[in-house]
Amino acid sequence: MKVKIEFLLSIAPLAKNYDAFLLDLWGVIHDGKQLYPEVRECLEALRAEHKKIIFLSNAPRRAGVVSEVLTRMGITANLYDGIVTSGETAYQCLAYPEYSFFKPRGPRYFYIGLEKDRRILDGLSYQEEKQPEDADFVLLSHSYHDNQPFDELLPLFKAAIDKKLPALCINPDREVVRLGGERVYCAGTLALEYHKMEGEVIYFGKPHEVVYDMCMGMLKGVEQSRILAVGDSLRTDIRGANYNNIASALVTGGVLREAVGDPDNVDYAVKCQEACVREEVHPTYVVPVFNW
Repeated sequence: MKVKIEFLLSIAPLAKNYDAFLLDLWGVIHDGKQLYPEVRECLEALRAEHKKIIFLSNAPRRAGVVSEVLTRMGITANLYDGIVTSGETAYQCLAYPEYSFFKPRGPRYFYIGLEKDRRILDGLSYQEEKQPEDADFVLLSHSYHDNQPFDELLPLFKAAIDKKLPALCINPDREVVRLGGERVYCAGTLALEYHKMEGEVIYFGKPHEVVYDMCMGMLKGVEQSRILAVGDSLRTDIRGANYNNIASALVTGGVLREAVGDPDNVDYAVKCQEACVREEVHPTYVVPVFNW
């Protein structure tokens, strides 16, 4: 069954309908290395219309680290109001477990992820262990290097599951796509494998409620009906917006580009509809890229 979606060629027509925008990063703003064309101009146009902008990302790192990366890419602090990441959410939940939905059974953790994100819990009273057998939980950020073969990680998963360690997935994305087309799997794919092996997974990030609660805390006074979430992932961005009763715009130029093609293709709208039906989600709008 088809879902009713409005297809647009830019973000500009939506400015009159919404006062705040929750923007995904990878797949909307950048490809992990560089900004997409026209992104800065679009942000400047939204700010000129006095729109609030929150970057809502499944990045497995602190918000301050993401801010530094954005500054290097040319996205300065005057272009947005806040940053909410799955990594920052996990940090805050572990910093104040008495107020969190997850309460660790101990302070020791085993880390799986990139070296650059290893120190995410610095400043908290948690201790990294070299072996999963010595830990109280697994901190699952990524593989140790991009597209690492699963076979190299499965023995670590088995050891952790044998000890009944919950895995804290601090990036629920399954994959991302670079501007050149390279696909890189993310911690969400590893979390799925962990779950298939009968391990417990705790998710921080889209589409789960805790990150949206953090966004709403930054948008006090803005009616929920005047908030638009923009993202390229049906599974996380659009599903998260649906779960939290927020209007959404699906950007097809990110992870979906290979599947649906460009908007000038005759079957573009049909393929977009089919992808939404498969995932059982419903974006309010579809745009090819984040532009004005």
